[in-house]
Amino acid sequence: MKSKKAKTTISIVIVAILCLLLSTLFYSVYANRKMFENLKVQIDTRTVIITLKDNLSILLNAETGERGYVITGNANYLQPYTGARQQLNENMKMLDSMLHRDTNLLAELDSLEYYVNRKMSYIETVINLKKINDEKTIKALLNTGEGKELMDKARAHNLTLQAAEQVLFKERKNVADNSIRRTQIFFLSDGVFSLLIVLFLASVIINELNRRAKHEKKLKDYTVELQRKNEVSRVRALILLDMMGSKNLELGRDTMSTRWLQDIVWQTAKEAGYGKVFVERPEGVGGDDPRAAHDGDVRQPRHRRDRPADRHAERDGNDRNTPPRRRARPHRRPHHGRRS
Repeated sequence: MKSKKAKTTISIVIVAILCLLLSTLFYSVYANRKMFENLKVQIDTRTVIITLKDNLSILLNAETGERGYVITGNANYLQPYTGARQQLNENMKMLDSMLHRDTNLLAELDSLEYYVNRKMSYIETVINLKKINDEKTIKALLNTGEGKELMDKARAHNLTLQAAEQVLFKERKNVADNSIRRTQIFFLSDGVFSLLIVLFLASVIINELNRRAKHEKKLKDYTVELQRKNEVSRVRALILLDMMGSKNLELGRDTMSTRWLQDIVWQTAKEAGYGKVFVERPEGVGGDDPRAAHDGDVRQPRHRRDRPADRHAERDGNDRNTPPRRRARPHRRPHHGRRS
């Protein structure tokens, strides 16, 4: 019975290990996908923040170039303004593509784009006036403060968007950190649980090996005892092939066999889960079993005269396509004298 329990326990542990491996595999795929999504969101948020800062710098550089050109009339100061027009258009398109799902920020983005375009138009107007040397109109336009007002509003909307993206970045970073922390806890727990399962499985296997070694030692001790008592010659080993028995087979204890040797067989059968077959019932010799003589000697089996002498040989001969042996006929005793 212990051997059967050990096999069942080992099977259950193996199934548990397989389930653990499958759950680890599925969770690894899920955790990697979530981690990739969280990192991608963080990268997108950081990209928006950097682009907003870059827009503000580009706009300031364009304004600085416009002032230098107005003061000196040197066209080299217009290089920041020339590059700013293309860069601002590209950045605004990228911001629009990255923030189009966030309805709360779309209004701020539209306002930012509106004031950036107006500021660039204002700078272009001043530059064109300078090209025709209309200093009076330039002075009047600068005195209105429109350029400063447009720049302040563009900066305000830009900073508002940056602040909102900073908040989103912190939230998404916390989500990613929590996801990483949960993954670490899962894999750590999974490793500890796997270690415990392996140790338990090892203990079951070691106990089973120790149990078998114990039984082997008992058998060796019994062999030594037989040798000491000079009873080895009385022990016979039988190998039964093609055994046919009842569906609900029950084997009782032979009343003429060695008791301690029976104890070994019956105890081993119980531990192997065959206690219902090897029952604690005395059973004498009967049927075609060998006839037992006195002092424990076993005679050779006799065949009954009314049965075939070699029925197994006849059946086996048919299986091998060889002629079956003749059926043994009962010998008739001759009659002497007249029957009455």
